Amino acid sequence: MITDYYGGEQLIAAGSALYYRPSVWQKATQLVIENGAVSVGANAFQGCVNLSSITIPNSVTGIGANAFNGCSGLTRLVIPDSVTSIGNNAFACANLESIIIGDGLTDLQSFAFPSYAKLSHITIGHGITAIKGGAFRNCSALTSVIIPDSVTSIGADAFNGCSALTSVAIPDSVTSIGSDAFYGCSGLTSVAIPDSVTSIGYCAFSGCSGLTSVAIPNSVTSIGFSVFSGCGALTNIYYAGTETQWNAISGHDYVPASVNIRYESVEPEEPDKPDSPDTPDNPPTEPEKPAVREGQIRFFPYSPGNIYYHYVSESVYVQAIVPDAEQCRLVRPDVRVKRIAVKVRRS
Repeated sequence: MITDYYGGEQLIAAGSALYYRPSVWQKATQLVIENGAVSVGANAFQGCVNLSSITIPNSVTGIGANAFNGCSGLTRLVIPDSVTSIGNNAFACANLESIIIGDGLTDLQSFAFPSYAKLSHITIGHGITAIKGGAFRNCSALTSVIIPDSVTSIGADAFNGCSALTSVAIPDSVTSIGSDAFYGCSGLTSVAIPDSVTSIGYCAFSGCSGLTSVAIPNSVTSIGFSVFSGCGALTNIYYAGTETQWNAISGHDYVPASVNIRYESVEPEEPDKPDSPDTPDNPPTEPEKPAVREGQIRFFPYSPGNIYYHYVSESVYVQAIVPDAEQCRLVRPDVRVKRIAVKVRRS
């Protein structure tokens, strides 16, 4: 309840909970909620069109639905770290230009800040784990947003219609991007999807007419239909995998045929088949015979561990496994012995 009200322009509200009393504060231009209040009830300050500034203390933990709905004089909003929940349309204030969300809030409810035509700057706190559907839908003046690395999902329509959005940094904590999440964000020119993302919903980037390139990781396993429809400027998708991996993605064929898929990885070569063991049906292959004369003494270069055959006549050859010598001298063999010895001179 309101326990103190100093008439005129300033409203000082105290108590554990604040509720709707329009006859008391409709004319106020400033609101100071004193420390000790823990919640602002639903519709508490709804329709206070003259209110241009509010001060919310660190004692407040919850703000109800429509609490400041229709406060068209507000242009800047700071939500302290103590606030852990905000109801739908709590700050549906048409002229808000800047919002700072504290670290205490864990998720942004559906349509938390919808259709703010003048909202150009958002700071999302590090407590947020989910940006739910339509949270910033049709915030047409929004130019950039930094999503903290605490966020794991971007809901459907989260930034739908944010046509002035020119950049978005998606952290590698995000695992899913919902349908229509960035629909109609015509100011975006490039998007890098982190390698934590596994699914991209249908129409997620549809209507992003300024988009020219997209980087998609090989962690993605599904892509929704029409994901890049209406992206006339899109020429390249850079995929961090092979063509085989790309073709295995569910919905990869929803990407327009006019877009070039550029693969970062090459297809792996098939490994060499191991040599078949020597059997009567599979005798060892004789090596090619070098052109040498019987009894010739020669020097040959070797590599450690390799097997070499050297013929000194049509019927006599040398087989040597060289351990670590760089040079091996062949000495005249006894022509009556099929396999002869090799002397290895260490370097």
